[in-house]
Amino acid sequence: MVLAEQSTKREQLKLLQAALDHINQGFTMFDHDLRMVGWNKRFAELLGFPEHLIKTGTPFSDFMRFNAERGEYGEGDVEQLVAQRVERARTFSPRTMISKRPSGEVISVRDTPLPSGGFVTIYTDVTDQRQREEVLAQAVTKRTSALRDSEQRLRLITDAVPALIAHIDKQTCYTFANQRYATWFGFTVENILGRPMKLVIEDGLYQELLPNTLQALSGTETTYEYSRKGPDGRYAEMRSTLLPDFDENGEVRGCFVLSIDITEQKQS
Repeated sequence: MVLAEQSTKREQLKLLQAALDHINQGFTMFDHDLRMVGWNKRFAELLGFPEHLIKTGTPFSDFMRFNAERGEYGEGDVEQLVAQRVERARTFSPRTMISKRPSGEVISVRDTPLPSGGFVTIYTDVTDQRQREEVLAQAVTKRTSALRDSEQRLRLITDAVPALIAHIDKQTCYTFANQRYATWFGFTVENILGRPMKLVIEDGLYQELLPNTLQALSGTETTYEYSRKGPDGRYAEMRSTLLPDFDENGEVRGCFVLSIDITEQKQS
């Protein structure tokens, strides 16, 4: 009876080990004394450990020493590098880290403590994922640089146009203003951005212009005129056209403002 039970347990262990060896991630288990009690083939493949270390009872420190001696942890005293990692492992704390091996592979290492002491570690090769992320990051950086260049060209153009130009979002906050527009209301290009209209335009004029702004934000183009004393102290007659800004789904996301000085035209 005992022999039969032992045979059954051996078969179960073989089945369990076969299952672990089919997992595409590395796996190890160390007990509360930091000695190996479980592993799979993928672990040895990913980390490149020699066969003589892959056995029950191998101290955790032996793996760390092998890594230190082959330069996995950079320069420094080998025993000190090993001691630091053993001390950290003895805390049996959950931990996730990314390790870039000298050979170029990037491995995600996740430690999970066991209730009785010890820990299970899962090793995942994320080299391809990291490479894709780097390619994406480079593309984003390149695109951001291109957008920045485009924005600079746009600002040069709009600052040269003899008109007040701005963009207001659905919350009536400024997302763009050329130099003439910002100066007209006593702001700089930098500090007008993100401000709502009611904090940029004086109250009386704000109340006058708000209905036209709301009309444009509802999707209808509108043109109106108003007068105001400018930064130079003279009153100017202005004509503004507000054009709704639609997104790819046809929803209004804001409006463009184009204002020109028509004082001379009015006086002639």
